[in-house]
Amino acid sequence: MLENVCAGVVPEFFAAANSGRGFVSFYDEIFNTDKIKRRFLIKGGPGTGKSTLMRRVADSAHCNGAQVCLYRCSSDPSSLDGVLINGEIAVLDSTAPHAVEPELVGARDSIVDLGAFWDVSRLSAERERISALTDEKKRAYSLGYRFLASSMQCDIAARELLRPYVDLARIKRTARRLTRAIPRDSSYERHVGLLSAIGMNGRYSLDTYRRLAKRVFLIEAHYGLENLLLSEICAFALENQNKISVSYSPLCPEIPDAVYFEREGVAFLIAPPRTKGAISLARALDLSHFSKNERNLLKSRVRNAQSTSDSLVDSAILELSLAGKAHFELEKIYSSAMDFSRLEGVVVSLC
Repeated sequence: MLENVCAGVVPEFFAAANSGRGFVSFYDEIFNTDKIKRRFLIKGGPGTGKSTLMRRVADSAHCNGAQVCLYRCSSDPSSLDGVLINGEIAVLDSTAPHAVEPELVGARDSIVDLGAFWDVSRLSAERERISALTDEKKRAYSLGYRFLASSMQCDIAARELLRPYVDLARIKRTARRLTRAIPRDSSYERHVGLLSAIGMNGRYSLDTYRRLAKRVFLIEAHYGLENLLLSEICAFALENQNKISVSYSPLCPEIPDAVYFEREGVAFLIAPPRTKGAISLARALDLSHFSKNERNLLKSRVRNAQSTSDSLVDSAILELSLAGKAHFELEKIYSSAMDFSRLEGVVVSLC
């Protein structure tokens, strides 16, 4: 849970990613820690009101003065995957692909079964349609993940082309310079708060760290050197025992794309090339021993790899959008079979 959350700011993140490694979930790191005292695990099909239920619980908690974190769905950011209240109460969608089963049943974990409010006979009558749409959705996701896997490999290739010429010592010095004013803390903590997603409607980004921060450092994107700098900043936080929140690339989920020092309110974010005031890492790429033609050739190879990676992401997004169409058709079927009036009692009990 973020410390010193600004008054009126409701932090929003992603808890999972459609990535080059398939569906990657950070549910355990966010919703299954020692600090979590209660978990409400919502089970139900598409369109049964899971996201609406979570949003109403979050609104009620926020109005009552609680600190609330919202976790959006990486495939459809208009929906929620989970809600964290005061860092200790979690309400989350526990259906596939981020299926969660209760561990401390009753003592900590409670199941909220929305299947109790649907008309089984109406859904049974739609069995063939539900089966066909479910298969269609799975196929589209499978193809989408294949494109993302290929895109990730191209992204890695682009980074590896330049890796021998990166001045890591300069990047380490830059990280030290940027963080030298951050005081040593008492105990290291790393929280995951993803800011970016690749989903049904394309690429999506949140500005949560920027909204929370008292001070923002922008790092100019330059052939992946910005991610190396963020990795060094994370290493500094570990050495300095700071509490940080880290966002990771949705394409390569082991690569940081933003870091936020929670107690100090300092954010390190990536900015597009040639952003005014952004920190440039151009001098950390040493190509001085190359001729002009050799430098141009190397940069052309890197740009080709990056362009191919971007094109493959576009192909993945198309497949995810097709998965979304099937999903929304399933939502219509399930919504028509739900008795939402009976669900009101569940909302009241959780609030």
